[in-house]
Amino acid sequence: MRTWAQELAYAEGQRLHPDLYIRQGGHCQWFGRTVVGANAWAPSALSAALAIPAAHRFSLANAKAGMLGFAAYRDAHGNYKQYGHTFWLVESHYVYSTDLPVFGRVGKVPLTLITTTAGWNMPLLWFTDWTPSGMIALKPETVLPAVDLSAIQLAAKTDPKAAQGHQTYAYGVRLVEGALVKEGLLNAALARDGSFGSVTITAYKGWQVRAKSPYRDGIPRMPDLAMLGRKYGWRVVL
Repeated sequence: MRTWAQELAYAEGQRLHPDLYIRQGGHCQWFGRTVVGANAWAPSALSAALAIPAAHRFSLANAKAGMLGFAAYRDAHGNYKQYGHTFWLVESHYVYSTDLPVFGRVGKVPLTLITTTAGWNMPLLWFTDWTPSGMIALKPETVLPAVDLSAIQLAAKTDPKAAQGHQTYAYGVRLVEGALVKEGLLNAALARDGSFGSVTITAYKGWQVRAKSPYRDGIPRMPDLAMLGRKYGWRVVL
């Protein structure tokens, strides 16, 4: 089985170098299992999908990047037709698929080009993290840096009254100061010392005004602090 990085490199290589793409019978299934590094386990995309254990079938809402996806047509009686389609989920609502957007090529396309009338109108079955060869490597989740709300509030109340440069919560204060610099509310030369001093208090008051917070005292509160974090790539924890 491939790692996530190997999966992505293989899929992108197939997209960028169509001369390497070998079209053959069951080509979508061949492409999908080769991306993740699995051996064939069924003669068609539909039969491969139906062989997946129920515990490893995920809806789009619960799917994660790296999973294989399956779609299939049904007849007027709701029975599956004899063929389906396999694709590889690379990010939310985007997949690598054979024959899209150009027949005979691999493309990175919105899932809607497979499942809606914007494209093939082939209903989604499910996604999976499983193959008989082993579990599929999924995209590693990125954990954002965290600012502790109570700790940053303590720093804002303590540091201005303490000796110059006093650091109550240097790590979190530096994240907030960096965001305030990017907002143009704090001079970069005065920032990143890890002290929530009077200059930082004044700058944070400016952010509270900009964020339309009901608080204007320079003490971070959850709504204004969370808004700042969402904008600059960190999260707030209690």
